[in-house]
Order: sequence, then C-alpha cells, then structure tokens
Amino acid sequence: MKVIMELKRFKKLHKIYSKFPLSRELSESPEGKEYRDEIGKDNECGHWFLKQAIKKGGIDYRKYCCLDMAYHLIEDKKTRVNRLTTIL
Repeated sequence: MKVIMELKRFKKLHKIYSKFPLSRELSESPEGKEYRDEIGKDNECGHWFLKQAIKKGGIDYRKYCCLDMAYHLIEDKKTRVNRLTTIL
C-alpha cells in the first residue's frame, strides 16, 4: 500500500530540509529520506515543491503547459547564467 504524505507535513519538512548546508545527521535521518522521496512523486507534495522552485527561478508556471516544462526552463536558465559567468 502506497502512503501519501499530507501537504501540511511536507511543508513542515520542507522548512527543515530545504536549507543548505544540511548536517549529515539531518540528511540521513528517516524524515529526510521521506522528504526527498516525496519530491519526485506526481502528487500534491511533488507539485507544490516544483511550484516553489519555479517561482524562486522567476518563472510564472501558469504560462506553460505543465509544471515539468516550466521547471526545465528554470534549469535551462541556470545553465545559461553559469556559462555566462564562466566566460566573463
């Protein structure tokens, strides 16, 4: 049986496990694993995580066909910025 984490719990864990650097104790904890496992899932928690990352990247996800497309755009944006700073 698949257990789905409640969004409220995921947000609470996000406040703890999205701050870097994380101590080894935190990153290897059962809660840390539970949080990381939930990120990639196609559910309310995974979607919320993507929306936060996309907003942080300065992109309005509502303008794109899906969250994955918008997320890949912020990754592409980061790559281009990194290339420019390397060249300069």
